[in-house]
Amino acid sequence: MAKRRPGRRAGAARFRPAVRNVVGIADYTLEDWRRIVSASAAPSEEDDTYEEWRQARDHVLAVLAARGVEAHLVPVRAEALFAWLQARGLPNLSQHRAEYARQLLAEGRR
Repeated sequence: MAKRRPGRRAGAARFRPAVRNVVGIADYTLEDWRRIVSASAAPSEEDDTYEEWRQARDHVLAVLAARGVEAHLVPVRAEALFAWLQARGLPNLSQHRAEYARQLLAEGRR
C-alpha cells in the first residue's frame, strides 16, 4: 500500500489555485501614437499608420482571447511613458512600452 504524506487525507484532491492569464496591451490616442512613434528608437519596426497599428493591436487581442488570455487595453499617454522610460534609462522600444503597460495594469490603471 502506498504511503500517505502527513497531513493529507486519503483520496483528498490537491488544491491548485487557478492561474489567470492576464495581460495589458498599450492603447494610444492618435496624437500619443504619433508622438511615441516619432520618438521611437527603432522607427523601422513601427507600423506606418495609426490604422495599421490599431489593426495589429486588434489582431493580438483576438488571438489572445482565442487562447483564453484576459487582455486589457491600457491607456498610455506619451508624456508619462517618456518620463517612465527616462527614469529607467530605457530606449523607446516596443518591448519597453509593453513593460510599461504591464506595470500600469498591475497598478490597477486601465
